[in-house]
Amino acid sequence: MKPIAAALSLLPLPALAEAPVVIADTPIMHSLATRIAQGTAVEPALLLSRDYSAHHGALRPSQARAIASANLMFWTGEDLTPWLAPALASLSPQARDVELLATDGWEPLAGVAHSHGDEHDEHHDDHDDHDDHADADHEHEHEHEDEHNHDHDEQHTDDHAGDVVDPHAWLDPNVALAWAGTISAELSRLAPDEAAAFAANLEAFATEIAALKSEINDILAPHRGGAFVVGHDAYGYFSRAFDMAPSGAILPPGAHDVGPRGLAEVRELMADEGVACVLSDIETPSETVDLVASVTGARIVLADPEGRDPEPGPDLYIATLRALADDLADCLAES
Repeated sequence: MKPIAAALSLLPLPALAEAPVVIADTPIMHSLATRIAQGTAVEPALLLSRDYSAHHGALRPSQARAIASANLMFWTGEDLTPWLAPALASLSPQARDVELLATDGWEPLAGVAHSHGDEHDEHHDDHDDHDDHADADHEHEHEHEDEHNHDHDEQHTDDHAGDVVDPHAWLDPNVALAWAGTISAELSRLAPDEAAAFAANLEAFATEIAALKSEINDILAPHRGGAFVVGHDAYGYFSRAFDMAPSGAILPPGAHDVGPRGLAEVRELMADEGVACVLSDIETPSETVDLVASVTGARIVLADPEGRDPEPGPDLYIATLRALADDLADCLAES
C-alpha cells in the first residue's frame, strides 16, 4: 500500500447521516405518512398501538421516549386526542409537529365539544385496560410546559381558531388526499433529497384515491336511502363524501356511554324510523348496542373507522375505507 493511501486508510470514516425520525400518531396517520414515504430512506413510525383510546388515552413510557426522539411528528389533532397535546409540548420541543386537523386545503365539519354532563354517566371503567399506562403521563407532564417552541402555531389558521372540528376527517378520501399533500410537503422540507420520490408517491396516491371513491360509490349505490344508526358520531365526513347519512348515533361525541335520556331518544328513533341496521364500532359498549338494536331487531355490524384491524402500513388507509363501505353495505343489505 502506498504511504498516502495507508495514511488515509487510518482516518476515521465520516459518520453516515442518520435518517430523520418521523412519527405518526394513529394507524390512519401512519398509513398516509408511510404511503408518501414509501420506497425512500424515511420510515415513519407508528406511535399509538391498535388498542389505543383516541379520546381517553395515556402514553406508555416507550411512546413518550419515541416522541422525545422525533424530528417530525404528524398527529391528527387535539380534537381527536386532547391528551396528546401536552405531551408533544413537553417532550419534543425540538421537533416540528404537524396537526393535520389545523392545516389548510380541506373543508372541516363542525364538531361538538367533548363535555357531556349527565349523559357521560358512570362508565369511566369501560377503558380500564388503559389505566396501566397512566403513570407515563405523570412522569412527563410536569416538565417543560412553557417550552412549546414547535412550528405548531403555524399550522393553525384563523378559520379554525376557537372552533371545535369533527376530528374524523380522514373518512372523506378528499381530506385524506389533502393531508397526504401536506405530509409530502413536510417530508420534502425534512428530507429534500427525497422530494421527487415523495411527489411521485403523492401522485400515485391521488390515482388510488380516485379509484377508491369510484369503488365505494359502486358498493353503496344499491343502499342509498337505507336507514341506519351508528355507534358514535364519527361518520359526518364519510356521509359527506358518499351521500350516506345515518339517522342518528348511539353515543355523543367523545363519550364512553350514553345516559338514560340519550338511550331513550335513540330507542325511540329506532322504533319511529324502523331502523334495521346498526353500524357499531369498538368505542361503543356492546351491551348498549344490543339494547338499542333490540327495539327493531336490527342487524349489528362492527365497523373499523379508525383502521385498527388492517396491518399497519401504506395500504391500511385504502383497506380501512373499503372495509367500511363493505360493512355498511352488508348491514343495509339485510335491513
